[in-house]
Parts: sequence; C-alpha cells; structure tokens
Amino acid sequence: MKFFKQFSAGVIGLLSITSPVLSQNCDSLLSHGITNVRIAKSSAGAIATKFFNHCHKDFSAETNETLASISVEVLGYGSGDGSFSRSQSQRDLTEWCKTNKSFAESNSELYEESRTIYGQAVTAWDNCNKLAARGVKVDVRILPNNKVIDIGLRREGAGGNVEYLGTSVDNFTCTERTPTGNTATEQSPILITGDTINISCVRAAEALVTRGTGDYQVLEWGRVTVHTAEGPFQFYFEQEETPTLPTAAAAKLKSELSQTNAELEALKLSFSDTVVAFASNTCPIGWREYPQAYGRVVRGIDRSGANIDSEGERQPGSTQEDALQAHSHSARYHNSNTTGSRPHPNMEFPQDQGNKAIKTGGPLEARVNSLETRVKNVALLYCIRE
Repeated sequence: MKFFKQFSAGVIGLLSITSPVLSQNCDSLLSHGITNVRIAKSSAGAIATKFFNHCHKDFSAETNETLASISVEVLGYGSGDGSFSRSQSQRDLTEWCKTNKSFAESNSELYEESRTIYGQAVTAWDNCNKLAARGVKVDVRILPNNKVIDIGLRREGAGGNVEYLGTSVDNFTCTERTPTGNTATEQSPILITGDTINISCVRAAEALVTRGTGDYQVLEWGRVTVHTAEGPFQFYFEQEETPTLPTAAAAKLKSELSQTNAELEALKLSFSDTVVAFASNTCPIGWREYPQAYGRVVRGIDRSGANIDSEGERQPGSTQEDALQAHSHSARYHNSNTTGSRPHPNMEFPQDQGNKAIKTGGPLEARVNSLETRVKNVALLYCIRE
C-alpha cells in the first residue's frame, strides 16, 4: 500500500508539470482515447473528435456528472480533480466549441477516421462506470509518455461483492499487489474490498527501425485489460514513432495519397468491361475469363453501315458460327475426247467447249487433311475486367 501511494504521488507530480491533471476515475479512459486519436491521426483529429462528439449538445441540460465527464474529455479538467464548477464548465465548453468550430468542420474526415479508435475508449469507460455503480472505485494514472499505467481497485460503497479476476496484457509487463498477497486469476478470483488492489504496468521498450534513409524509435502498440466479474475494461495504446513526420509534411502526403487513390479508382472504373488477351493460363486478380472468346477470332463491330459484317452492327459479346460464303469457280478447258474422258476424275465437264462453270466434288480427303479451315494463329487467354 505504501509503495503504491508513493508511486502515485510521483505520477501526479509529473502530470501536473506536463499536462492538465487527469481525473482519478473512469473519465481518464476518455482522455486516453483522445490521446490515442492524437497519436494515430493528429492533433487536428483529436480536436475534430471532441467537437463532433459534444459541441452539438445543450450543456445547460446535462447533469453535473455528464457535464464533468465532457469537461474532462474536451478541456482536460473538471471532474475527479476537485476543480469542477458547473457554470465555469458551461462557459469554457461553449467558448471552446465556438473557437474550434471552423477548424473542426474543415477536418470532419479526420473525425470519421478516428471514431473506431475513440469508440474503444468509450466502451472501456462504460464498463468502468458499471464497476463504479457497484461501489468499486477505479483509480488510473497514465504517465504522459504512455509507457507506464497504474490502476487501483477498491470498494468505497455498497453494491454487492465484485471479484477481481486478473489482468491480461499485450506489449506490457504488469505487477500486482493484492491484500491477500495472491495473484488473481479467473479460477482464483480476489474479492475487491476497502484495501486497494494495485496494478502497475510498464510498456515494452522502443525498437530502432530503419525506413528508407531514416531511423525511427518505434514504441509498439500495447493493451492492458483488467478483468472483473462485472466485466473487463481495457486501456489501448497506439503505436508511436520518434521522430514523427512533421504536421505539414504529413498533411501534404495525406493529400497526395488521397488524390492518388481517387485517380486509381477512376482508372479502375475506366477499365470496366475491358477485354485483354493474356499469355497466361489464368486471369489476373480483378479479371475473369471471357468465355465468348474461347477458340474464336475477334471481329470488330461493324458500324460502317455497309454490311461488311453480313449481320450488320452486332452486340458486344455476340458470336457467329462457321460459315462459307456461296461461290463458284470458272476455268477454261478443251474437251477433245468424244467418249467423254476427263483430265481429272473429280471434275465434271459438259460436252461443249469454252469457259464454263466447273463443279468440284469427290471425297473430302482428296482435297484437305484437317478438321477446320484456319489462318495462322497464336493461342492467348482473353479476360474481361470485373
């Protein structure tokens, strides 16, 4: 107990130097959610998130408890630190919303991107408040560098017994001090009493990562989940990098990426229904086989109006079967054999002389040796863009 009090006092001192004092209850989860938005998106994203979450509300109609929570999230003070004043909070929130309205509305897309991140904090805040309703006080301290989190659980009121089931983590290492000296698990829970259960967690160290020509200190994402019989509540920490990309450069890069994505989407649409021949046995991703072209030669749609295609202007994808245009051949011959003998057994000659039509006949094998008539060709797979 003594260790936890000394450690918490040190943390309070650090917070008072580097940032407004955070509330010592569930509201700190919302403040931490805004911190995650700021890290993952930008300060602009954090401002937009706070504005669209609360500035449409009538602050005068909110309860003291709700107004205090909003003050903590938006202003960073006004609840558990004992500094709450209803009238002052209403004035400060109204002024904050008025000051940041234009900026937030011009960055509304950042709010949409940040909703999932912030939503995790709201869920944790809601679960934490369920514990509070059962008489369990939750004390939270997070160092400004997001590397250390200390959590205290103790009973302060009525509401029935609530058991602590232990803590699970990702990229954190935790130690806990319980009144019984035992480690809590789901199989061996510890009853939350007036004696504080202290949980202290330290984040894994940064790793040096080289990207392009620059070196970055990367603090991997982390998570601390406190499990109770009433349900879990979770602290999520976004990945951080040092040095971070300058705000102006990040905004420029984001704009360029957005424009590139738009161009790629437009290009994708422009290729819709495009048919391409590939020297492959399968179509690329985003393409499918074009069965109308199986074993067929492609013929351009005839829009000449001159019936170059005997069927005129056909629909894309329509097919034609084998056909041989009606025709005849003529040749000069001289028949001097009165008995009717012929120079070729597969030709029938009339008995008179001159240029006459000749009818060819006889077995197929005598003229061709293939099952089809074709031009020289190469086999390719035709695919259509989906």
